[in-house]
This record gives sequence, structure tokens and C-alpha cells, in this order.
Amino acid sequence: MTKQEIIKKLQKFAKENGGKTPSEKVLFENTNIGIMDRRRYWSNYGELVLEAGLTPNKFDKTKYSHTQLCNMFIKAIHEKGKWPTRGILDVKHHNDRSFPDSTTFYSKLGLTSELAKTILEYTSDKHGYKDVVNICNSIILKSGDKLPLEDENATTGYIYLGKQHGSYKIGKSKDPNRRR
Repeated sequence: MTKQEIIKKLQKFAKENGGKTPSEKVLFENTNIGIMDRRRYWSNYGELVLEAGLTPNKFDKTKYSHTQLCNMFIKAIHEKGKWPTRGILDVKHHNDRSFPDSTTFYSKLGLTSELAKTILEYTSDKHGYKDVVNICNSIILKSGDKLPLEDENATTGYIYLGKQHGSYKIGKSKDPNRRR
């Protein structure tokens, strides 16, 4: 597909839809233009839109507070019963425009490990979030980071030193009697 064909298809699609510039995703879903066609001539979608003489869409400038974002993210955790991926968050945003897209969470609350720590900090003085705490802790552990202070409801364990047949063993266990 040539550069001019892509521009003409974008202009035609916008005209057929009341002059509104479609998002890149909507354009790709409703025409035979693909991402590779766009990348062949323009480094980003905004450049294509401007070259086609259309007005770029404005980003949602809605300001979400730290508390609102934490509560929405926790709600997403509860709904899925697991850590919500960027894809899960974006689908939720697509179905509910009052819900922020994944970029908002990651830019305001931190990338995955930092986001998990932010949610843990937010829930630290609240009750009824044991499932959220466990999910966040697992995300932090997967990233290789150290866990922040443990939740008061966390299980305890033991570190032991044992000697058997002239050799020593150091280990950890939740049940030291079983280890004997």
C-alpha cells in the first residue's frame, strides 16, 4: 500500500464518521491498513494523522488521585483474583471509559514491582486485603525485589541449626518438629 493510499483511506474513514479522527486501533480494525503499512512511512500514528490534514485526538486529561487509582487497581485485583496485566486493564478501560488505561496506573503508581509496593503501602493500615497483599507479595518476589515489611497476618516460620552424624544443617521451616 502506498503512502497516498493510506492517507486517502484514513481521510475517507474520518469523513464517513462525522469528521472525527479514528484511533489507530479503530482504523486498523475497520480498514485493510495494518501497523506495518503505517510503520513503513511514519514513526507514529500522530504523524500520519497530521499529514492527512486531520486533527489528532486529545488524551483524556482526567486527573485521578493516588487514592482513586489504588482503589481502582485493587478492585481490578478483586475482580480477576490475580494481578491485572496491562491487557486486562486496557480491556477494562475499553469497556468502561471512566476506568483509566494501564499507562495511567504505571506512570502514576510505578512499574509492576513498584506498583505492587504502592498497593501494599496503601493497604497497610486497612483490614480485609489479605488476598491483595498475597498477590502483591508474589509479584514483588517474582521481580526479585525484597518484600516490604510483612503483613501482620503473615505466617511465621523458624530458622534452625541441626547436627546429625557429625555434619550440620541450617534451614528454615514452618514446622520445626517435623524437621527434627
